[in-house]
Amino acid sequence: MKAWAEAANLWEEFVVLREKLKRQGVSANDAWVRAAQMLAPDGWGEPPVMAEVEDQVGEGGGGAAPPVSPDLPHGRVVDGAPAEVFGGKKVATVRVVEWVASNMQVSDVGPGDAPSSEAWGMLVWARRSPVNESQFWGSIYAKLLPSRSAIEAEQRYSDDGARVEDLADRLLRMREGLEQQPEAN
Repeated sequence: MKAWAEAANLWEEFVVLREKLKRQGVSANDAWVRAAQMLAPDGWGEPPVMAEVEDQVGEGGGGAAPPVSPDLPHGRVVDGAPAEVFGGKKVATVRVVEWVASNMQVSDVGPGDAPSSEAWGMLVWARRSPVNESQFWGSIYAKLLPSRSAIEAEQRYSDDGARVEDLADRLLRMREGLEQQPEAN
């Protein structure tokens, strides 16, 4: 964001706006995203008219800041998507959580890539703030992980194939040994 703001010659305005948002109680991380969204809501590109930004934030730092949305590709901000994008698809909660975990850091994922509206909603929510992301990894995703006793039990019953390979080798040697012996009449 800093590189964009400097390239667009908006760094000073960005910092002022970000600091106003922080004084309004917006977290530092969210203030960065909101300031960039307010300066260039259509993709962090063209410099906005500063009076419009002032109207959104307010002169003295009072007033509500715009809602936080995750930063998606090309600076587009999308919380929801039309219902037809999801086509009424429903998937198991485990699959939803796995999909969110797999796509948390993927920058070009969009609503159409989600297996369901629940998955997209959870990804949007988890990306919305560091607290949400922490809660996702620490509570939601952690519940999918097997317990230590389950891992140990699985290891007891797992077969790495070594015994089967050993048996196959022995059988092949026996077969070769039989084929090499001359036939008795």
